[in-house]
Amino acid sequence: MSTLLIRPQTLAMVGVVAVWGCAFGAMFIFYQPFALSLGIRQLRGFFVAYTLTAVLARVATGGAIDRIGRHAISVVSLTLYALVVLAMQALRPGWLAWIGAAFGLAHGLFFPAYSALVIERARPEERGKLMALSNAAFTAGLAASSIVLGAVAERDGYPHAFFVAGMVTLAGVGLLVATAPPKQRPALPSMVPRGPVE
Repeated sequence: MSTLLIRPQTLAMVGVVAVWGCAFGAMFIFYQPFALSLGIRQLRGFFVAYTLTAVLARVATGGAIDRIGRHAISVVSLTLYALVVLAMQALRPGWLAWIGAAFGLAHGLFFPAYSALVIERARPEERGKLMALSNAAFTAGLAASSIVLGAVAERDGYPHAFFVAGMVTLAGVGLLVATAPPKQRPALPSMVPRGPVE
């Protein structure tokens, strides 16, 4: 496990998943108290819309993820994650369900795409360990969002906590882009001159 953990590719995966957990935690931990502080009393719209779009994204886009590419979908959906978290700073009455729907779409695309990407890059005997590391990283990010962003929200307010979470998520997008799999180059025709055919 220690050899696996120190690989640059594994460390990048842990970083991306921890950022994902932080963004997820920021939304689900703070959307309710923030909405209540703005006078919004109907909170269930966020979770209902999130659930519906997350399920729909998984059911309807599985083939598209494979066709377009898991890395590309991971980058796009984590970018959407960041934008939704940043959008929470400007929450207004009537927006909660729409933000929940966008967040569900981002989650419904990112989770299967990035999980598959992690698995396909690993040797068969390492896949279980990588999934364990991924779950641990997500939990760590979730815990960090509660502790660190909770302190930010208490000191500077909920909008600033969402701003910090969104910017951290954008940093995760940068890390994800930097760890793109190498493109396979087409085989070049041989340039060695051939002798006369006998």
